Amino acid sequence: TLGQQWAMYALLAIGEVFVIVIGGGAVDLSLGGIAAFSGVLVSMFIVNYNMSPLLAVILVLFISSG
Repeated sequence: TLGQQWAMYALLAIGEVFVIVIGGGAVDLSLGGIAAFSGVLVSMFIVNYNMSPLLAVILVLFISSG
């Protein structure tokens, strides 16, 4: 559905709003790059290493948060 397709964009937008409000108006443009890189990593772990999707997402959250 349309709501499912836009859920990721909505979460990214909410996160960006917090960065702008807390950061005093500064815009962090690296958010899109981190999201794209995380998606590639999750896909790579699932396809190349036969990892479960849940474990791949958790591992990528740890990798991308550092």
